[in-house]
Amino acid sequence: MTGNGLIYQIGLKLEDGWLYSESLTDWELTGNGKLLLGGHDQEGNVNIALGLSFQPFECGK
Repeated sequence: MTGNGLIYQIGLKLEDGWLYSESLTDWELTGNGKLLLGGHDQEGNVNIALGLSFQPFECGK
């Protein structure tokens, strides 16, 4: 993960190649060990979201 303090980029090495996420502006480490990353535009709309966890995320119903 790299950035200038305002906008971040992250690269994840996977078995089949790389996954890159750019323009990340916000992050949160939850109490249950999940890392949530998001990128918002100037109006507050979400442009990109990425969630990392050792446990699977629950799907909404």
